[in-house]
Amino acid sequence: MVEDKIYYDPFNEDTHADEEAKTAAIKADKTYLSDLSNLAKTPAGRRVLRRIIGYTRPLNTTFTGNSQGMFLEGGRNVGLRIIADLNAADDNLGINMLLAEG
Repeated sequence: MVEDKIYYDPFNEDTHADEEAKTAAIKADKTYLSDLSNLAKTPAGRRVLRRIIGYTRPLNTTFTGNSQGMFLEGGRNVGLRIIADLNAADDNLGINMLLAEG
């Protein structure tokens, strides 16, 4: 997830600033994943996350043959990223949430 942070540039010549930014990005990622894991441990949090993931339809096809497919793929990508983050926060949490009922 560090590579997704816009404030960390591995190609920047200022290595001292890079290391500080990298350390800050890693700390922010760990906090985010901990928060996400804690959210997913509550029944209310799981319901909300399932609803949000459901809106994005990550397991559906997005092919429409027109520009609507690009729009649908964007939503699907958001859902896949949420699932990936859940899996990173706690092993297979995202997969388990997809498979669980209610």
